[in-house]
Amino acid sequence: MTLFIPKVQFLFGFKLPNKQPQSIVKIFDWLEKRIGHRNFRRLFGLLLTDQGSEFLKFDAICKSVYDSYTSRCKIFYCDPKSPNQKPHVENIHTLLRRFIPKSRDIDNYTQDD
Repeated sequence: MTLFIPKVQFLFGFKLPNKQPQSIVKIFDWLEKRIGHRNFRRLFGLLLTDQGSEFLKFDAICKSVYDSYTSRCKIFYCDPKSPNQKPHVENIHTLLRRFIPKSRDIDNYTQDD
């Protein structure tokens, strides 16, 4: 999973163990604990994503680790097969493919790589 912050042109990359929503929640919980709720909302308050199964439980993903009644972000879903709706991310993914081609098994990499 990648999280791109256009304002500062910074990309976070996370290796997911699977494509389950709980994997996304776990990463977002970790991030929110590390940087705090206020900074999380400032950096990731609006998420634009595809409609992959890992993002479909938006209520769990958006729920703050600090308070189950507080939202840490809002999620908006791109239309299927519409990479033009998130061009920055698509361009970065193209650049990443120079280093990790689709033919290479991502399981050979660790989060530290």
